[in-house]
Amino acid sequence: MKPPNQLHSQAQPSSGGLNVLTVVASDPQALTVPEVMTALRLSRSKVYDLIRSGTLPSFTEGRARRIPLDSLRTYIHNKLEEAA
Repeated sequence: MKPPNQLHSQAQPSSGGLNVLTVVASDPQALTVPEVMTALRLSRSKVYDLIRSGTLPSFTEGRARRIPLDSLRTYIHNKLEEAA
């Protein structure tokens, strides 16, 4: 499978002119645990600790765990407020 940044450049627009893969690849609404690890520069264990404690809300689809982008933004905002 190609990385997301290559997906949208290879996809063809649909008949309506909207390229669905571009929208999905460039504007994800939910992130994987490794993506959150990278964004926050935290370990896998720490991210799962945040999820288990309810500090970082998430959901599962099948066996895949996803963190809504809004949850990540709220977590960062709350951490900034705590530090101020």
